[in-house]
Amino acid sequence: MVNPIGILLKLRYRIPTLLYVGESVHDIGNDVPYLLMKMLMKTADVQIYVSHYIKNQYRGAYARYVRVVYNCLERNQLNVPVVPRNAIRKFLMVGRISYKKGQMIAVRAIHLLRDVYPTISLTIVGTGDSSDIEKYVMDNNLQNHVKLVGWTDHPEVFYHSCDCSIICSENEAFGKVIIESMAFGCPVIGRAVAAMPELIEDNKTGLLYSGTYIELAEKMKELIDNPEKANRIAANAYEYVNRTFSIDNTVGQLEACVNLCIK
Repeated sequence: MVNPIGILLKLRYRIPTLLYVGESVHDIGNDVPYLLMKMLMKTADVQIYVSHYIKNQYRGAYARYVRVVYNCLERNQLNVPVVPRNAIRKFLMVGRISYKKGQMIAVRAIHLLRDVYPTISLTIVGTGDSSDIEKYVMDNNLQNHVKLVGWTDHPEVFYHSCDCSIICSENEAFGKVIIESMAFGCPVIGRAVAAMPELIEDNKTGLLYSGTYIELAEKMKELIDNPEKANRIAANAYEYVNRTFSIDNTVGQLEACVNLCIK
């Protein structure tokens, strides 16, 4: 995350330096000792953070100029034609399969709701160790309700075909899947941790839950029973992402950061 060579070149030749920080302080590993890393970070002229959540983790290491610039969507992901959902039954998770991504939380929520909503389903798109999920599915006869489809280079197919996107991660520096889901008209339920509350305004552009599978099931039930609310949330989110996460917006913010760096 911090390139000591770049910082040393800045100090030696007085080159203006812009530092981009896109990962949690908890994920940086042991490549650079934390106190040394903070000292090096302060020498940058401008720091850009991927979210306010990440920025707040680096208090005490700020440069003179500090900015938050969100990731953007591709042009072909914006202003995509979408249609309202007639019913909310098909749930979706996209991303690497791991304990920290929380796929098992969603699987357990599906298990809780299956008897009340026999057509409910969860599609999990991604690669990783899925052995625990597969065992749970087999042990609880969820084969008709949970599908692991591996990875795809075209997740938009699933955003279009599913009714609601779920994000259960313990720690998201940003949450690209959230804005991708919104851009394709897929209402979102996200865990109220890390950067997710920055992107999801509860009950307006999505739903937030605290982290337990029981509360997640309650939020899923809320949308199942109220498809009008799901469509209203999806419409709000669609307008929000198309207004906020364009390449032009991001480029403009980055250009402003570069100008700060060289002025």
